Order: sequence, then structure tokens, then C-alpha cells
Amino acid sequence: MSGRCTARWSSTQRKEGGGRASVLRERKPEARRRRREEEIEELSGASLKDKKNLEKLQLSWKDNLPQDEYDCSLVSDSNNSSSSTHFADRASDVLEGLEPHNNLKYLQISGYSGATSPAWLVNSVTRLRDLHLDDCREWQILSSLENLLFLIKLKLTNMKKIIKVSIPSLEELVLFNLPKLELCSCNSVMDLNSSLRVLKISNCNVLKSFPLFESCEKFNIEQKSWFCRLDKLTIHYCSQLKIPNHLPPSNIVSELSIRGVLEVPDMKGSPDENLDICPLSEDPEATMLDDKRFAYHNLRMLTSLSIRHQNREYVSFQGFRQLINLKYFTMEWCKEIFSSHVVQEPTGKNMAAANESALPSLGLLAVSHCGIAAKWLSVLLRHVKAVEEFKLYKCQMITALSIEEEESNLSELRSGPEASSSGSSYNNALAIPPSDGLLCMPSNLLSSVKKISIVKCGELIYQGSKVGFARFTSLEELQILECPKLIPSLVHSGENFDSANGKWFLPLSLCSIRIDPSPEKLQLCFPENRSSLRKLHIWGSPRLKSLQLHSCTALEELTIERCESLAALEGLQSLGGLTALKVFSCPGLPDLKHLSRQGLGQLRLECLGIDKFSFLNMPVWMRLTPLKRLEVFEMEVTGLSDLSDRIALQLLTSLQELLFSHCHELQDLAVGLNSLPSLRKLEIYDCPHITWLPEQILPPSLEELEMWECDEQLTERCRMLATSKLKVKIDGFYLKSTHFDQHDMFYRGVQAAVHSTGAVTVFRISTNTVQSEAV
Repeated sequence: MSGRCTARWSSTQRKEGGGRASVLRERKPEARRRRREEEIEELSGASLKDKKNLEKLQLSWKDNLPQDEYDCSLVSDSNNSSSSTHFADRASDVLEGLEPHNNLKYLQISGYSGATSPAWLVNSVTRLRDLHLDDCREWQILSSLENLLFLIKLKLTNMKKIIKVSIPSLEELVLFNLPKLELCSCNSVMDLNSSLRVLKISNCNVLKSFPLFESCEKFNIEQKSWFCRLDKLTIHYCSQLKIPNHLPPSNIVSELSIRGVLEVPDMKGSPDENLDICPLSEDPEATMLDDKRFAYHNLRMLTSLSIRHQNREYVSFQGFRQLINLKYFTMEWCKEIFSSHVVQEPTGKNMAAANESALPSLGLLAVSHCGIAAKWLSVLLRHVKAVEEFKLYKCQMITALSIEEEESNLSELRSGPEASSSGSSYNNALAIPPSDGLLCMPSNLLSSVKKISIVKCGELIYQGSKVGFARFTSLEELQILECPKLIPSLVHSGENFDSANGKWFLPLSLCSIRIDPSPEKLQLCFPENRSSLRKLHIWGSPRLKSLQLHSCTALEELTIERCESLAALEGLQSLGGLTALKVFSCPGLPDLKHLSRQGLGQLRLECLGIDKFSFLNMPVWMRLTPLKRLEVFEMEVTGLSDLSDRIALQLLTSLQELLFSHCHELQDLAVGLNSLPSLRKLEIYDCPHITWLPEQILPPSLEELEMWECDEQLTERCRMLATSKLKVKIDGFYLKSTHFDQHDMFYRGVQAAVHSTGAVTVFRISTNTVQSEAV
């Protein structure tokens, strides 16, 4: 331990002085002993007790004073020196000699090695308002702080041996890294409850008792007035501390963070905005977020709730009814979310309660990686009013999807013995689908849902009428990915000669579809043979042979990717508004010649995505003069050296953006780029064999060059191309220009003039020069 004491003080009057005193450790023992009395006399001579305007005092036995912030860092105990006893005695003497005036408002003591606190701490500085004790490693008990009647802030950090603390009524209390602290008491629990605004307790692993965490009844505190003024609450890694009261403690808490506390799930957020519940430990026991532990009544302004748990996390429907402003609800990694005893057989008396909305403002419901039974998710959906977005991701226990008929017959949805529990503490009446794996979308959502996303539900199939999805009359975006059984179960199947074969009935409101995989034949059907569909993306459908688009009259963007068997693309003549077409990894459409016969040449495409430059040699593509963006994917050539490729590229005189993506064989772009007079942006993604991009092949019009996951040699060379006119972006970051023109020189001159003198500078700025004159 260092033997130096650094003292800093500040006062309201300069004439009373201030300064810094240092006690340096001498190397020889005899020299240290000779200096001891001189040091004490020197520091005592500062006469701090006589400085009546002294308000702030910091005393440290460390090389540097710690930051006066709450986010403390752990301090290791390095008190292993053979002379530590000598320094402890000396520190005690020095500290006693630094008694300040009783008007002192702020005191910080750091690294003090004495075994006891100075006598003047609780007897003299009676007007102290803010006290910070850090790394006073030998102190064991702080029992007289109640005498500091004006104290409002107390911060104890890295106090390795302290076992007991007695505190007055405070506004802010911070206890950090007190490994042996067992008891924290106060003289008036009622006063502390009404005054405390900030409470932060961290790394106090043996702390078992805290006044305000005792039962409210014990101190005659009403539950609704517990922590009535608290604004910030942090409890981290206090494994023995019990919190029997509701959390969050009030509706005015702006910051809440609970982690590693006995029998309490981890949570973080703000009760009036967002709250994440995410236990770190894999507790095999279920966590019950019922009204006895979770203060739903303090979450009425909550807008976002996220629950993540590796095991069972049970929530209360009765509590959910109080989340009247909740807009976003996310569940991740939850094995279960609703206990079976929340269910009660619907009767005539409680039928209204069964249909009552529990979450009237909910707009987004997302369920991810959950083992939740489909029947409980059906219960939740029945009790929301108007969800606009529904996401289901990797929920393997949900194996079937159905859509409830209008005016659903509840008797058909009741389950047997599980629905007959009559001892429910939640007083709910919930209709339960008959199967654990069947997710039933209730009729109350048919007119509200705008976005549906179902991803990686490998066993999920659709059960019901083939016109089921068409009943989502407000649906605008639909995404179904990596659900190999779902799309085929939604599409009408029959004999090849059956005209209904491959029909998928969809709502008129739908604007965007992204799906995989598809059956052999897919025909998108909309009411009245017209639609609002603007974006269609089909990928990863190796069985798809025929795609019919006659009803997609409003389609603007069409992407077909990795459909190896696709041989027929019908109805393109109906796509008069198509502006973006991307077709790649579809070897069944080798030349797309049949597209020309369907009138595709009449389209005015602005974006084209291909994987063969030979497409551009066809007459239909040579008329694409308005094309603004060209995307080349997975092209299996080494370069653009073929004459026909160069000619085809040169015809695209309006091209403004050019992308090469995942072209693993492509080695150079040396031919053709400088013949594109309108090119503004060039993108190269994952093309590892391109190592050279000569500056002379880039057209003068180029404004931005972007690269992702490319060869290091290429990226290093492209760094040198960055100028004020050409932006270079590598792996998501723009580079600063390495060249500068006359305009840059002007501003660099300003910068140089600013740093040319420490005096006040007057600038005289003309068009091309910068002059400065010190005043």
C-alpha cells in the first residue's frame, strides 16, 4: 500500500487558501521514523479546522483519487507490505490531524488503512451532507452515522471487512463490493422509506437484512407507499438478500435493475417504458410472476415487456389486465408461460370475462425459441384486442395452425380435465383449444393483424379451410421461412389437370410476401382477381416448377432465388408496374427467352438482378435503357472480358448503381466500368478473388465505393481512393479521405490557424487563403 496521503479541499473564499499536501514514503526505516512527526505536524498545520468556508474535502492514500461516480470498479487488496502496520498507524495519526471545520458538506476518504474511523467524523462534521468511504479496508462497523442529521448521500465502496452499517434517513445510498457486510440498519424505517430516492446495492453476497426489504406489515408501511419516492433501484449479486415486497416498488421508478438476487428473477428497465425479465441462473424451479411478487399495478404505463427464461416463467392473466398501455410483448426461451391452474371452465356468469381484453394496447406479440404449448398462446391471443404484428420463431411444440370461425363455438374449444380446475387464484375464464400443439388464431385478430412472420417451425402445418389466410383482411406483410410443411398445407392440391391446383387464397390488403419453400405449382389468388401486392420474394423452393402471377397486377418487385426446378413463369404480361426483377440460381430458366414473348420488353425496369451476363445480350434486355441498378449474384466467371458482355454493359447508359455479390470466381473488373457515364455507386460483396481495382477503370461520375468481406489487398488499395468526391466504405465504415482538393486545403488552413497560437485569434478569410492575427 502506498504511504502517501493526498488531500484536496475547496472553499468558497480563495483567501482561506487550499492546496495539496503529500507524504512520501522514504526507503529507509530510520528516515521514515524521523519524518513521521514532521509529516503529522505539516498536515496538521494546514489548519483545516479553522477554514469555516471549507465545503469539500477529499483524502486519499492512493496514487489517484477515484472518480466520484456510482459505477465503481473493484479494488484488489494489496496490503501485503511488511511495513503495512507502520503505515496504518501513521495514516490514523494523519487523519486525526486533518479534522475539518464543522461546516464541511462533502467528505471522501479513499485507501485509508487505519482500523477505526477518526473521532471527528461523527462528532465534529455534523453538517456533512455527502460522505464517500472507499477502500477503508480495516473498518468493521459504522454505527454512529445516525448522528449526521444532515447527511443525505452515503456511498460505501470496497470496504472489505465491514460487517455492520447503521444509516440515517438518506436520499441516496450506494453499497458496493462489501463482501462481509451482514446487516444494514437504520434508526427510522418510516423516515428512510419516505426520503430514499436512489438505492444501489452490489456485490454484497452475505447481506441478509436491509430495513426496507423487511415485510411492510412489520413497520406499519402500506404496500402502496413502499419506496414512495424511489427513482433508481439497483440490486446486483446479493445472493442472501430477500426482497419479499412487490417489484417494481412504485410507478415513479425510472431505473430498475435486479440481478443475482435470491428468489427474484433478473429484470432491467423502466416501469414507464420498457422492462426485460431475464434470469441468468438456470433455476429448475418455476418463477411465478403473480400479484404476490410482481407489482402489475405499477406497470400501467409500461409500453414494452420482454420475458426470457430457460425454464418456466408463469405470468398472471389477472395481472396482465393491468398492463393497459403495453404495446410490445416478447417471449424468448420460455419452456412454459402460463400454468394450467389459471384455466377455468367458461360459464354463463364469466363468459364476459373470457372475452375481455387483457392487453388493450398490444400491437406486437413475438414468441421465439419457446417450448410454450400452442393452447396457452391461443389463450393469450384470445385476450388481446387488436394485435398488429405477430411473430413466431423456432417454436417446435406448435405443430398446427388454424383460424377460428366467426362467433367461435367455445364448447368445441374446451379441453377436458385441464380446463376444469375451479381453485384458480386468478379468477379467469379461458377457452382452451383441444390440442397442446394447435395454435388457434382467434377471430378478433382477423381485422387487426398487419404483419405475420413465421420462421423455423419445422413441424407446423395449417388445418382448416384453404381460404383461411384470405380472412386476414388487414394483412399487409407475410413472411413464412423454413417451415417446409406450412406452405404446402395452405395451398390447394389436386390432380395436374385440376385448375384449382396450386391456388393460395390471400387477402386483397397484402402488400409483401416472402416465402419458402413452395410446392410444385403456386398460383397466388386474390379477391376479384386483383391485388395490392407490391413485393414478392420466393426462395429456397427446389420443387417449384410453375409460378403463376396473373392476379399480381400491382407487383413492383419480384425476386426468385434458388428455385432449381422452376421452368414456367406465367402472367408477366400482367405486371405492368414491375420496376425490380431479380432471378438467380434458377437453372430451369436458362435464357429467359420466353419472357420476351410475354411482353416483358414493354416494362421499364429500374432494378435488375441476374447471375449471368448472357441475359443482357438478349433483345429484351437491350431495351432496358431506364435501368438504374444492376445486381450480379454468384456469377461463375473470372472477368468481364467477353466482347458481348462489354457491349451489353455499355448499353446501360442510365445505370447508377452496380453490385457484384458472392461472385467467388470473379477476379477483375478491368473492362467496361469506365463506359458507364452515369454510374454513381459500385458495391462489391464477398468477391474474394478480386485483388485489384485500378483507378483508371472507374468512371468520373462514381461517388461511392462500398466493399464487404473482400480481399485485404483490395481493401488496402481502395483506401487510397478515398477523396472528398469519392466515398469509400469498407465493412460498414466510411473512410476518411486521403486526398484533398483546394476546398479541403482551405479548411485545413483554418484548422492550422486555430492551433497556431494560444492567444485570441482574429481570422481574415478570403476565397483561397486563411490569415490569422493574434490579438
